[in-house]
Amino acid sequence: MGIADWSAMLGVLVLVALINWRGQRSKQDSVGDYLFAGRNTGVFALMATLVMTELNTSTMVGFATLGYLDGYRAISLASVFLFGLLFYSLVVARRWKRYDGFSVSGYFSDRYHPMLGQLAALVLFVAMAGFSANYIKSLALLMQPLFPSVSLPLVSALFSILVLALVLRGGLRAIIGFDRLSFLLVLLFVPALYYFSRQLGGGAELPPIQFGHLSSQFVWSLVIITCMTYILAPWYGQKIFAAHRERTALWAMLICSVFVFLLYAGIIAAAAEVRRQGVVLADPQQVIPYLVANGLPPYIRGASYALLFCIAATTLAGVWSAMVSIILGPGVLGTHRQQGSSSTGMLWTLGCALLSWLGATFFVDHILDKMILMNIPISALAFSLLAGFYWKRVSTPSALVSILVGLIGGFYCYFAYSEATYSWYWAVYAIPASFIAGAVWTWLSGYFGGSSVQQEVSCRLEGK
Repeated sequence: MGIADWSAMLGVLVLVALINWRGQRSKQDSVGDYLFAGRNTGVFALMATLVMTELNTSTMVGFATLGYLDGYRAISLASVFLFGLLFYSLVVARRWKRYDGFSVSGYFSDRYHPMLGQLAALVLFVAMAGFSANYIKSLALLMQPLFPSVSLPLVSALFSILVLALVLRGGLRAIIGFDRLSFLLVLLFVPALYYFSRQLGGGAELPPIQFGHLSSQFVWSLVIITCMTYILAPWYGQKIFAAHRERTALWAMLICSVFVFLLYAGIIAAAAEVRRQGVVLADPQQVIPYLVANGLPPYIRGASYALLFCIAATTLAGVWSAMVSIILGPGVLGTHRQQGSSSTGMLWTLGCALLSWLGATFFVDHILDKMILMNIPISALAFSLLAGFYWKRVSTPSALVSILVGLIGGFYCYFAYSEATYSWYWAVYAIPASFIAGAVWTWLSGYFGGSSVQQEVSCRLEGK
């Protein structure tokens, strides 16, 4: 990059830093304020932070890779988020705000049993640790062209520290302020990325590679998996708890679903154009870094690197904050609701950041594969959540049976089938099996246990 690029990059980062410094001046009286921003966030701010939480560099790299390999047909992947987020909006957004708790895992303690809440907390925390490791690894891949002589682990460590510096003190208020600016910038970035991808011209047009992942079965399996996992996503639950009211949560999520679809579709289309323009890449995962480095003009290129950092930083900060809400939630470390100081949240955020960096350095290799793998334990909780919201007869044993069947079935599919096909068997066999197991156990419990079973499973939320 030249002086113009570095100037644009630093200018955007300074602007972001100033906005976050302003947000961090807000007084954080408790860990509840630190994690939920006073629970009065409006529609636009909530929508922006939801979009930027979902728009992450791991999915960008993974989807762009398939866009480069399979061409425009890979845009079908963006519909996964449209269906998943619409399902979230219509089925659980109001319910989560009505619960308005401290963490997603806390719901399982309130609705069922504290031990089930601890199991849910463990499952969700491990999954989020895997997600955040993916985000750090993908951020390092995107930023390494700026520092070609620096090792990937060191690049990821440097940018992780920078993310912490921006949002650590201000908590969710700082994250939301960060997200609002990033959202406005990304609305300019994605159309620019697509426009300049059409101007590359690298040689003869290359035909798309028929990559096995993009069968219709794969796409539809991801739709099912996304619907069953996003309803449990702690990073969404925390943002919904921060909403002003139920209608705010509903409309923000509905609008978010449309923007996420359009933005990912634009990124995939830009990657498809890189191949259509005849550019040959040894590593398809480098398609976005190549396009930014070689397709964008000065100033825009530098600002784009800053924005890519912002995209990763907003997601990372949101996931770290959600991880802390689970750690400090009821039944895990014994704190409850709004107890504890904001400094407690900061210390645990530092610990989560370190864990994520270790995972990025020693665990993550193929980004998209590991992103999907981390959803297996989350999908196992889907029956117990939906039944808890809509079916009062469901008991703690029924929820536990469903979770165990979901975990065993999901991991069996992962190890028994190929990378290209396991998600289909997981989506159409393992996830329905977990629902059937929970429903059958509930029916058998009611049949043999009578009304005492229904009394035992009456919703604990009444005494929350």
